[in-house]
Amino acid sequence: MCAQYIVDKSGKELARRFGALYKLLGEAAGRVVPRSRAPVMVSEGGQRALVAMQFGLVPAWSKEPRVKFATHNARLLSVDEKTKKEIPIHQKPTWREPFARRHCLVPMSKFIEPLYTGPKAGNMVAFYPRGGDVMAAAGIWDEWVQKETGEMLTTFSVLTDEPVPYIARMGHDRTPVFLPETAYDEWLNAGAKKPAEWIPFLHQNHQHIDWTEDIDRPLAKGWEKKR
Repeated sequence: MCAQYIVDKSGKELARRFGALYKLLGEAAGRVVPRSRAPVMVSEGGQRALVAMQFGLVPAWSKEPRVKFATHNARLLSVDEKTKKEIPIHQKPTWREPFARRHCLVPMSKFIEPLYTGPKAGNMVAFYPRGGDVMAAAGIWDEWVQKETGEMLTTFSVLTDEPVPYIARMGHDRTPVFLPETAYDEWLNAGAKKPAEWIPFLHQNHQHIDWTEDIDRPLAKGWEKKR
């Protein structure tokens, strides 16, 4: 799962790169982990806007501002362990409403994964484009409101799919869905399609990237047990 990633540009640099309004409250760059704030691009009145949200989606219906399961990634298609049937993201309660109504783009310079098989097994590995350009991963977001105080928390999740061939060869089972700039505005306009129509759109627009990688750090002792 993409639980860590790196943004090596400042908020203002990202705004220039993506042609977005700069609306970040403070700088949000560097290593991003669950529950930290990060720059996210949304559409506001038809204009791209760069805002800050917390990594790890908290559904609007949650009773608490922290859910008991991992929500930093949302897989487009997953298999139910009991029925063995494939379930699309728009049929799952956690993701249903955000996937239908609240789309975003998540700037990334590198995404980091633990590898338990393959040539660099036993390490956290950072994947990034050979050209070094910042990428934009498709994401979804939601708003959670504290009923007693009215305080609002905005959070997001990165969409993932089956691994592209390079990532699969390196030993990981999924990849964030990165989009080319030609697809940015269409994706940000969440109401433009029915939820079921967005999955083929994302498959058709998954950006081709010339990947390379570096070891980020070794995994903790005993990693072999997770193979």
